[in-house]
Amino acid sequence: MHDNLIQFDVILLAGNRPGIEILSQNAGTSCKALVPIAGKPMLYYPLKTLLSHPGINKIWVLHQDIYAFDDDPILSQMIDNPRVIMHQSGAGISGSVSTLISKHAHCPILLTTGDNVLLSHDMITHFCAAAQHHDIAVAMVESIILLAEYPESKRTWLKFKGGKWSGANMFWLGDRDKALPLLEFWQSIEQDRKKGRKIIGAFGIGFLLASILRLITLPEAIKRVGQKFGADIALIAMPQAQACIDVDKPEDIILTESIIRADLAKKQ
Repeated sequence: MHDNLIQFDVILLAGNRPGIEILSQNAGTSCKALVPIAGKPMLYYPLKTLLSHPGINKIWVLHQDIYAFDDDPILSQMIDNPRVIMHQSGAGISGSVSTLISKHAHCPILLTTGDNVLLSHDMITHFCAAAQHHDIAVAMVESIILLAEYPESKRTWLKFKGGKWSGANMFWLGDRDKALPLLEFWQSIEQDRKKGRKIIGAFGIGFLLASILRLITLPEAIKRVGQKFGADIALIAMPQAQACIDVDKPEDIILTESIIRADLAKKQ
């Protein structure tokens, strides 16, 4: 761990999105976080990593039902940890996070997701050590990093000058007053989170054209977004290919389980 890494809290998004959740439907579970991955509920993996990281204080777990994990023998024991706080979420992610940081949790905060199964200490430390110098930061993986190691992985790519990028499900909220306006804006486009061009277009026609014509890099684009909101927002490039492999689709489970098995074999 970096000696200069500050302590921080975590918000772990573990709730259900609106509509049918295909993974939980296929697995017969009440929510995505309980879908089994290599014999354990999905949420077990990121929660275990977060609980064992020395830089983390409290972990706020957001779910529509704060009792959703009480019947799972693995998760129930983990959420009994005094550092873990179950908090009821609302209809949308952005609104739920805004409410939480307005009334309860204190910045700086690492925001991540329950389907970030391959989250590791190295990822957390790399991201937070760089992010702590900014108001807000977002973790991203460049396509050449991911595809060099996992060419079969299919991601949603943001295409800009100099390369294509995919999100790594880690966000840094360093300043509450700077984060709240951005969360409010994100609430208006949250339903289009997987449609890169729609998200980019929400910032204006000039911004969209600059992206389509590849006139700016993604780090430059994110910096411009920050200027629009009066905040210092940075892209943190992740060197770990696994950082942008989350579990959204059945094929993601296959890939993730193969990575887990390979990692276990290396340790034996």
